[in-house]
Amino acid sequence: MDREQHLQYRAIGDVAVLEGDGSRLEREDVFPCLSWAEGIPAPVDADGNVVPLTTRTLYDGDGHEISVMEYALIYSEHTGVPVWRVRRSDGMIFMLSLLHLARPDTWERVEADIMAMAHEDCVCYYFGVDADTPCSACPSVKIKGSCPVNVARDVFRRAKALAERDAKGADRD
Repeated sequence: MDREQHLQYRAIGDVAVLEGDGSRLEREDVFPCLSWAEGIPAPVDADGNVVPLTTRTLYDGDGHEISVMEYALIYSEHTGVPVWRVRRSDGMIFMLSLLHLARPDTWERVEADIMAMAHEDCVCYYFGVDADTPCSACPSVKIKGSCPVNVARDVFRRAKALAERDAKGADRD
């Protein structure tokens, strides 16, 4: 594929570059108008969430952080369709569609959250606050029910989501 046929969009800091025609536009000029214009697919993660091109941290399937230096929209030589890729600070390239905008939950994280709460003998830690935080500042206060019941519901919700994810993965094998 020659350079004229290869449209690449890169977000580097505050400048967007459309290669092929050599255009350079400031972020405010290009980002809104690309949302998402003719033939340019929105950059989406593995969960289907649109990824803002100013995002500098994404996560792999195991929850490890990926420091993003650059986004690129390229046309796949295999399929002929445009795909979003990200370049890590060390130059390694990943398909955006395999990464996550939010750190994915894991069985290990669920277990660690429960153990941290049990170790501290306080359900507050499960919600990311310490025992000295007033109840009015806790996310659990917005949910109907007592704190222990809300923790149990959330653990169940997370476990169910993980089990469904694992079952879908097993169906693909």
